[in-house]
Amino acid sequence: MEEHCRINCSMLVMLLSCLLTALAHDTQLALVGDDVHLHCPCPASTGDPYLVWQIGLTVVAQYVQRFGNVTVPDQSRTHLYYQQNHKNCSLLLRNVSVFDEHTYSCFYRNGDIVETKVSLQVVANYTLQLDVNGMNSGTGKYHCQARGGYPLGRLFWLRNGEPIVANSTQDQDNFSQLYTLTSTLSISMDNGTILKCVVENPRLHLNATAEVLPAPSAITPTMKQIQEQITAVSVVPITVGILTSILIVTVLLIKHYRRQHLTQMGYTGASWVV
Repeated sequence: MEEHCRINCSMLVMLLSCLLTALAHDTQLALVGDDVHLHCPCPASTGDPYLVWQIGLTVVAQYVQRFGNVTVPDQSRTHLYYQQNHKNCSLLLRNVSVFDEHTYSCFYRNGDIVETKVSLQVVANYTLQLDVNGMNSGTGKYHCQARGGYPLGRLFWLRNGEPIVANSTQDQDNFSQLYTLTSTLSISMDNGTILKCVVENPRLHLNATAEVLPAPSAITPTMKQIQEQITAVSVVPITVGILTSILIVTVLLIKHYRRQHLTQMGYTGASWVV
């Protein structure tokens, strides 16, 4: 019984290998939210139209003529060009999400049924946000978060170009499957120190970077600055005293001048002299 099964299975495999000819296996990259064309060039069919896109055994879109009836695809998120051009078997997939990441099979008729495979890889850019809390004399807690990225990336710190060991956490959204990476670093920042938070996306081969400006250091006044402040404070009352004295002397001189002027005019203070 087992021997009979093995013979039948071998014959089935041989039969399938004769009917199906795998020509190519392509890989395409698409950003989340974009539309993507899964390429499948094919010669014009000489027989009944036949084009099927599948993920495993699940049909994604198809244009097949059987017994005079044509089955067309669901066009809510997919579109086939085959009905207008039998040389174009490509599939348009709209509004790509992480859930669309699969290996797709394109089956079309060219004498035999031919299969072309396309692996779709989905990617999303990370958005960096950097916060600084509790700064004191150049020491601070630095919180860096990279949101909305795919696939799982790597979040790390650089101080003057050198990596710093710091823990990071990761969280994946159940609805979108996008990742959020978080890292918190407590470090002392000297003048001239350049601190960067970097997130790496392995599929884009492109890093996003947020830079922390050097924290201002606490300034301790020197003895000269203290003496200058004391001198400035002391000068204020002295200046006020001098101005007051000048004002008093000016008033007395004015009174004295007026008295002399009136005396010369013959006014004694009680009556005019005749």
